[in-house]
Amino acid sequence: MPDNLSPSLSFTLNGQAYPLTPGLTLLALVRSLELDPARVAAAVNEDFYAAGRLPDRPLCPGDTVDVVRMMVGG
Repeated sequence: MPDNLSPSLSFTLNGQAYPLTPGLTLLALVRSLELDPARVAAAVNEDFYAAGRLPDRPLCPGDTVDVVRMMVGG
């Protein structure tokens, strides 16, 4: 993220700051990362969403988003 980008115009994704595009939603973010929403769990601030249940909720300036891919194996 550029040093001059205000935190109020950005959000954090998995620990890294990104500029916030107006109208960006959690579901759109996951799809833009080329991830399958059915196989991804996410948290926005302290709200947790299970894989396959990601809401199309808008992201706001200052939000902290964590996205985790579900993997199977052993």
